Amino acid sequence: MDKALRSLLFLFTLFFLSSLNAHLPGRILVTACNEPYFDTCLTLISSIHHTSLASVDRIYVYNLGLTAAHITALNSLYKVEVRDFETLQGQYPNMDPDFFYKKPHCCAWKQVSLNDASDQDGDLILWLDAGVLLLKSAQEIFDLIARDDIFLVRDNWHNYTWTHPKCALIMKATEKELRDYQLCAGIQGYKKGGAYQKMMDEALKYSLIRECIDGHLSCHYGQLIPGEEILGHRHDQSILSILASRYHCPTHSIYRYGEWRTLEQCQKQDSVIWVHRRQHHDHSHLKWR
Repeated sequence: MDKALRSLLFLFTLFFLSSLNAHLPGRILVTACNEPYFDTCLTLISSIHHTSLASVDRIYVYNLGLTAAHITALNSLYKVEVRDFETLQGQYPNMDPDFFYKKPHCCAWKQVSLNDASDQDGDLILWLDAGVLLLKSAQEIFDLIARDDIFLVRDNWHNYTWTHPKCALIMKATEKELRDYQLCAGIQGYKKGGAYQKMMDEALKYSLIRECIDGHLSCHYGQLIPGEEILGHRHDQSILSILASRYHCPTHSIYRYGEWRTLEQCQKQDSVIWVHRRQHHDHSHLKWR
């Protein structure tokens, strides 16, 4: 083979590999935190670095009230980027960052974060609350998102228990949807531009309606279904759970992907995610740029 032909084959190979790489979906892990959750957020990132460094391309942390020192520290971590809601206001006319900061527990910011994390169709986006950590590689979850276009974790509660009447009215929730199961909104994923993009767009729309998402976590709101008391409102979780029922989404076991009890229980049942709720701190696996 002459030199010119070898050079041509070499250039073709480079072009083929670069084209292949350009079409690989991004694997993006998204979370958010404010100053009280900074330490817990570091624990989450430490678990990502330990279990999933090769499986996560980018880690976005949305700023809910971090100090300048915290932002600098997070941006110094490998694959981590802090993002601010103020820079997004032009894209979301109905967004109220002041409401995000004053009532962060309502999680109106979560769907904004999930939507903003990528504008590239095909990207795989995984949300994890700052109060959870990975015990195993996130690749298993990204594979499920790639296969199903969605990743949702089913809880054992019913929607009618944790949805206040105003939210149900605005969303025009049916009795069938209210009798369906709640999800764990702190653990969710989807494929950008995939089969459930319309559902995620609706979740964003309803999350930006204050009367729909705001409410008391624990409150006797009466009944939506005769004989079934409403015990409170779960904000973005209630919205997502109703939509997931409406769109017939596949769901996954809370015991594998959202175990909330002890670390020992997680190990016993081979859980991928532990929802420790700020009761565990481990920064030992953090990697810096």
